[in-house]
Amino acid sequence: MGNSTSKKDNVIHADIADGNEPIPIKVINNYNEKQPFPFQYGTEYRLSEKVKSLTYQPTESDGCNCVAECTSELCRCESSSTATFDTINRRMQTFIDSYTCGDHQYIECGQHCGCMAKCKRRLTRDTIMKNIEVRYKPDVGFTVIACQHIAAGMPIMNYIGNVVIQEELEKNLNAIWGTDYTFNFHNEGNHKFHCDAAEYGNISRFMSHSCDPNAYILKAFPSTPFDKSKIVIPKLVVIALRSIIPGNEITITYGASYFRDRDIPCLCYTFVCAIPPGIFNIATPHC
Repeated sequence: MGNSTSKKDNVIHADIADGNEPIPIKVINNYNEKQPFPFQYGTEYRLSEKVKSLTYQPTESDGCNCVAECTSELCRCESSSTATFDTINRRMQTFIDSYTCGDHQYIECGQHCGCMAKCKRRLTRDTIMKNIEVRYKPDVGFTVIACQHIAAGMPIMNYIGNVVIQEELEKNLNAIWGTDYTFNFHNEGNHKFHCDAAEYGNISRFMSHSCDPNAYILKAFPSTPFDKSKIVIPKLVVIALRSIIPGNEITITYGASYFRDRDIPCLCYTFVCAIPPGIFNIATPHC
């Protein structure tokens, strides 16, 4: 299988996570001497001081009042979610495609809730949730590869990085597009929040784009404050869009504007590719 280590595999890192994940994460390059861009590995957001001053940590008044099991009829967190999570099979029940995932939100129960998170509605955790590895792919770079079967709807990992606002990003953004691991993930009030994984993050930073991706990113909020002026930062959870088998690359969509803004082609080579090599400078519909 493509994900198993064989004699020809050139393992250049035995564990790029440096012991921060439950399972070591190999990095393999069988083509050349290239190494991943250096970065600091982390398993949770690192907020800038400005973001810390703007955002809010949930309290008991923001959680549900459930005593034991949470139900859609009674749980405030459940009823405020636009997506439903099967806590037994650990899969999203709501079908969400990769292009409308930004319109959805999931509200997790936590220690601030009446249920104390015993309902098992929590979608995320601060470690990689599936067995995956990093492999080099010619013309594309380092990619994320599944080492186990992942059913559709299952969470895979969180997207991790430095969380900054637009003004901070403009000061620090690397001008070389090849090291751009930044995207705008949350807008509230006059502030645009970005997750920047260029210097700090986990292996989600290696996920490649596809115009026909097999995963999407869902916003998972820790609470729904009654005071709407309070800003709560969601976690970004990578969810399998369809079943993924060992050896498959895990891909998301960056959107067509990513390639148009940089004047570069998409290299996913899928039959629905919107900006393939050779015609990427031609105006095309939204990817």
